[in-house]
Amino acid sequence: MDMRSKAYPPLLEGRRMSLVLPRTGDLRFRPQVPAAFKERLFIHSDPRRRFWYNQFQLKRKFIVMSTQGDLYAKTTVSTFTIYDLPQKTMLSMPRVGKGDLVKVLDLVQCSTNDGHKWELVLTRWRNNMETWLALEVVQLFAPNLLQEFYVNSINSWAFHNRVQPGNLTVFRTEVELWLFHQEFQAFYRKLREKQKKLKRPTYSKAS
Repeated sequence: MDMRSKAYPPLLEGRRMSLVLPRTGDLRFRPQVPAAFKERLFIHSDPRRRFWYNQFQLKRKFIVMSTQGDLYAKTTVSTFTIYDLPQKTMLSMPRVGKGDLVKVLDLVQCSTNDGHKWELVLTRWRNNMETWLALEVVQLFAPNLLQEFYVNSINSWAFHNRVQPGNLTVFRTEVELWLFHQEFQAFYRKLREKQKKLKRPTYSKAS
């Protein structure tokens, strides 16, 4: 397994740990705390699927960092109803053309108790609007953006079978997005300085 795309140990549910989360850049969307995540859950839906959102389970996967600089894979599963959404309803399906979508920011897997399963993709539009679309819509109009995201999320979602040959070397993997993020480069510098100080030998004065 390529070290860039390896799996990281899971952060088990209930394990208490102080985490460092990104506050800037597109990386901040993935590990958002639940309240902030729910506030941005603007979902476009085909009218034939709207009843799926009466009650549905939503799975998220992302990387988090401990205050010791260790990376973990975090999985969360939450239950939502349509009344939990920001506008307490679905957004209508927009017209999408080539070039309208400019960035894939996140992906979630959804399901209902009666067996419906689907995936949603958080997408940035050319006008800087950010909304959730069905994966197949993005696959139709911006497959290149999905390819980039599959690599950008390879350490948590591990969609190895979806990545086209060669793309793993074209785009940054998820761990690389963390390691090259300015916030965490500064954090690592401080962490290394702290560790160096702890390793320095202490000398006692001879009597």
